[in-house]
Amino acid sequence: MLFLIGIWGLLERGPPVVEEVAVEGGERIVAAQGRVGSVLQPGTPWTAQVREALLQELQRLPGVKRASVQTEKGARGLRVRVRVEEREPYGLVRLSALRPPLWWVDPEGVLVQPVAAEDERALLGGAGLPVVTGPGLSLEETPQGRRIGPARARQLVAEFYALPGRWLAQLARLEVRPFDLVLETRDGRQIYLSLGGLREGLARARRAIAALERAQIRWRALDLRVEGELVLRP
Repeated sequence: MLFLIGIWGLLERGPPVVEEVAVEGGERIVAAQGRVGSVLQPGTPWTAQVREALLQELQRLPGVKRASVQTEKGARGLRVRVRVEEREPYGLVRLSALRPPLWWVDPEGVLVQPVAAEDERALLGGAGLPVVTGPGLSLEETPQGRRIGPARARQLVAEFYALPGRWLAQLARLEVRPFDLVLETRDGRQIYLSLGGLREGLARARRAIAALERAQIRWRALDLRVEGELVLRP
């Protein structure tokens, strides 16, 4: 009896063994289960190295924003629960270097998924979403996947799609250029802004447009790149 207790004590001091594995997540749960299965099976000793390897495998999945692991004691070992948080589509960017060129991005500027050519008209036409494009956008490779660069461009994309819906509904696209921005409205008019403060620049543009409409002045282009100046192009 003493011998058996001694052996049990030695086993208890070793790493716990995985009894059960559960994966929770969104559409990528099948892919996540495959990655988990490549690292972890019932009966696998649970160590810090195994946990780190599991998280690294999950982070390599396209579209995974973050992964977390929780464990709880079971009848014969540890129950491991893996939670996968997906990157959510947030806005649309068009990059000529990509095929297809139109992609969904998340709020951090990471490319989530491409837009098929047959879906492009439905997304962009009519009252669809505006798109961000232009030579001021580049592409960066990161461990989390491809993302928009540089950092200022990612910030502009996040600011643009955080604008009130009533503002976005009037816009067709934002062109990010190396030294300025060009907003195009759904009726084909253009608004030129400086790179600093997209929301503030657009608020200035709305005030200027309201004043022009009250004065019944027609315009096709509005240049607000210089603070305190307004240039009209008929």
